[in-house]
Amino acid sequence: LYDQTETLASREAMRVHRERLLSVMNNSTALIALKDPSGRCEFVNARAAEFFGRSVDDMLGRTDDQILAGPIADLLRDRDVAVLRTRTAVETEDELPLPEGLRTLLAIRFPLLAADGAVQSICLQAADITERKEIERELRLSARVIEQAAEGVVVTDPDLAIVMVNEACARITGYDRDELLGHSPRIFS
Repeated sequence: LYDQTETLASREAMRVHRERLLSVMNNSTALIALKDPSGRCEFVNARAAEFFGRSVDDMLGRTDDQILAGPIADLLRDRDVAVLRTRTAVETEDELPLPEGLRTLLAIRFPLLAADGAVQSICLQAADITERKEIERELRLSARVIEQAAEGVVVTDPDLAIVMVNEACARITGYDRDELLGHSPRIFS
């Protein structure tokens, strides 16, 4: 007779641990995927599948070429190959022309190594930063409009310290821009 109590307890602990890890990955707002060195998807979380308009089952066991349009698949494979080649983490901003429009991912890919040092998998963790990039573009445009305005513009923080003035303000008041920073607008009195 063989007592399997410890074996069964270990299996149960592993099952609970695996379920928790899967729950963390599937409830993450990050896109998470694992690919083997040939590019086949070994794991993809629900967020990544949703981002690419696929089901998890549709992505598993397939390469990017089998899942996505040519240019997108080529870009993603090139990123994976860079990880295989360098065997280090690689961070990128990937602009992807998807059917619903251009989307931007801030991605980090890194190798998962086997005990012998061989690359076993490539892990992808990415955040969709499309909205952030759009806000940044709008802010740059606003800054250009303010800078090129003919009127003097002064921007203060909540404590009424000057944090920005445009060139017209400096020209009109006779102050150097750097002289005004940190002062109150009362300096103009």
